[in-house]
Amino acid sequence: MKRIWKTAAAATLIAVLAAGCGSESGSGTGNTFKSFDANDKATIKVAYMDAEAFNMQYGNLFKMKFPNVTVEVVSTRETMGQGVDPAEAMEELLDKEKPDLVMLTPAQYEALAADGKLAELEAMMKRDKFDLDDFVPAVTDLLRVKGGGKLYGMAPTFGGKALYYNKDLFDKYGVPYPTDQMSWEDVLQLARRFPTDGQGDARIYGLHQPSGVTNPFELATSIGMAKGLAFVDYDNAKLSVNTADWNKVAKLVADAYKSGSVSVPSAQNAGGLPGGGGGGASGGKTIVMIGPDTFKNDVFLSGRAAMMVDSDSTINLMGMAGKVKAPSDSSKPLNWDVVTMPVDASNPDVSSGFTVGQIVAIPAQAANPSAAWELWKFINGGELAKMGSQGIMIGGNGTLPSRKSALQAKFTDGRHMEAFYKLKADESSLAQKYPAGFLEQWNTIAGEQMKAVISGGKTVEDALKTMQDKGQEQLSKTKLEEKNKQEQKEAK
Repeated sequence: MKRIWKTAAAATLIAVLAAGCGSESGSGTGNTFKSFDANDKATIKVAYMDAEAFNMQYGNLFKMKFPNVTVEVVSTRETMGQGVDPAEAMEELLDKEKPDLVMLTPAQYEALAADGKLAELEAMMKRDKFDLDDFVPAVTDLLRVKGGGKLYGMAPTFGGKALYYNKDLFDKYGVPYPTDQMSWEDVLQLARRFPTDGQGDARIYGLHQPSGVTNPFELATSIGMAKGLAFVDYDNAKLSVNTADWNKVAKLVADAYKSGSVSVPSAQNAGGLPGGGGGGASGGKTIVMIGPDTFKNDVFLSGRAAMMVDSDSTINLMGMAGKVKAPSDSSKPLNWDVVTMPVDASNPDVSSGFTVGQIVAIPAQAANPSAAWELWKFINGGELAKMGSQGIMIGGNGTLPSRKSALQAKFTDGRHMEAFYKLKADESSLAQKYPAGFLEQWNTIAGEQMKAVISGGKTVEDALKTMQDKGQEQLSKTKLEEKNKQEQKEAK
C-alpha cells in the first residue's frame, strides 16, 4: 500500500520585550474572540506539564507584557503516563478542567481537532495579521494535515532529520561529499566507499545508526516510508509487509549491513544520546545525562563514521565547545555538515523525517479565549522566537524555531542548516496511524527477524513472512483493544 534551551542577561530580555510591547494585541472584531488590551484583567487556565516549566519558558515573560493577566497552570503529567492513551487522557482533562489554552502532542492535536474540541484559528490569524508566511512551510503543512485541512494551533518549534557527514573522513578517503536530495540507494553506495577492515577505534563505518536506535529494521522502515510504502492499513486492521516492494527494501538494507559499511544497531544503543527522532511535545523538561564517555562511545561523534541520519537534537551536542573531538587529534573539533535526509528518487522533494514540538491550541469551549489568544500569539510570536535563536530556553523539546527569520538568526556558522526544512513534509506518512501499543510489539518482531537475516539464519523471504504473520496477530489484537476502549468510553 503506497503514499501513505537561559543564557541572555535580564536586561536583554526586558529590552526585547519592551520593543515589542503592544505589537501583537488584538485589534478589530473577530468572529470568535474579542480584542484584548494589554491593560485588561483576566484569569486564564493553561494545560501544561507543570507550573515551574511553564513560567520559566513562557509565563514570566508573558507577565511583563500583560501584567493584569493571571495564568493558572493545570498539570498534564497524568496524560503522558505509561499505559495511558495521551489523546483520550487529554480530552478527559479538557472536559474536567476546562483550560483556555493547551499544549499538545501531534497525536493529541489530531484527535481533539477531529472531535471538535479545538477552536479553528486561521480567521483570527488573518484578523490580527499574524505572520504565517514566516513559518517553515512543512510546519503548517503538517498541522493542516493533522487538522483535517484546517489550522487549530501552531508549533513554535519543530524537529527534523538530516544526513550528517564527517568532512574529514570524506577528504581522507577521496570520497565526494553527499548532496541534498540524494536517494537512499546512492547514500548506501556512498557508504560502501569507506574501508571496513579496521579494528577497535580504527574501525570506521560509511553510515552509522544513531544512538537510541536498537531495531535494525528501522533503516528499512525509513527507506520504505521515503518510497511511500506503508505496512499498516489502520482502518481495516491489515498489515502488508510480505510484498515485493518491501522485499526489495529489506534486501537492500540486509546487503548494506552484511557489507560492513553500515553499523548494525543493538540493545547497547538504548538510552544513549538523544536522537533518532524529532522533538517531543509534552511541554516539560528534557534531561540528558552527559558523562565522560558520552562522545567517545558514539561512533559518529567520535569521528568513526562518515555519515549518520539523525535528528536536529544532535546539533546541540555538536555545539558543546571542546566536547566533540576527532579521535586522531584531540585538539581538533569534528568537521561536520549536513544535507537533506535521503529521499526516494521518484519523489525527491518530500521527507518523512519531520515532526513538530508542542502544539499550542485553544479549546473550543475556552471561557476566556480573548486573553488566551494573546498568550497564544506571544508563544508563537517573533519576539519569543528571536530569544530562542539567541540561546534562551524557549519552547518544549523541539530544537529548531519554526519561524524562518529566527532560524536565519540562530545559524550563522555557514553550515547548511536548510537541510532540516528544505523538503516538504510527507503528507502520506503524516497521515499514517497505528493502534496504541502496536509499534512497540512490531519493533521487537521486525528487529529480531532482520537480525536473523543479517546473521544468515534466515532469508529475507522467510523473515518477511514471519513479520507478516506475527505482525498481523499483534495488529489485530491492539486494534480490537482500541475498539473496546472506545466503545466503553462512548457507553459512559
